[in-house]
Amino acid sequence: MFYNEKNIKRVKSLITSTNTANAVMDYLKEQIINGGYKPGEKINIDELSKEIQISKIPIREALMQLQPIGLVDYTANVGMRVAAIDNDEAADILEVLSLLTGREYTLGRLKADGAMSVYQELMGYANICSNSHLKEVIQIYSNQLLLWREE
Repeated sequence: MFYNEKNIKRVKSLITSTNTANAVMDYLKEQIINGGYKPGEKINIDELSKEIQISKIPIREALMQLQPIGLVDYTANVGMRVAAIDNDEAADILEVLSLLTGREYTLGRLKADGAMSVYQELMGYANICSNSHLKEVIQIYSNQLLLWREE
């Protein structure tokens, strides 16, 4: 896990200033994107609750909010796991992103440059995008790339 005193304090400070589930969602999203949670890793709600000293309910709510954007998957009798995508899914996502941005993104480039590098480039493009809907789609698909596991 990616728990340390600095991260725990950060979550607690967010909780006092915003909705708890949203603060936890932002924290978990950041941890997934930055590699604190790896693709396929189980997110232990009990452990997370103890670590950041909050109820399990906002953690469950946060995880439910991360499901529609594809960052976590739920499996019955297993629980929540960080989502993972394979080469085929990554290639499909890259094709869509190429069409949306007018730039070439390929699986070969993803392998050569790394997911974080491609992600950062796409986020830079999204940040200057004037169409809010297009920006949101690019951000969601870019997040998905960080869940790629090279085969």
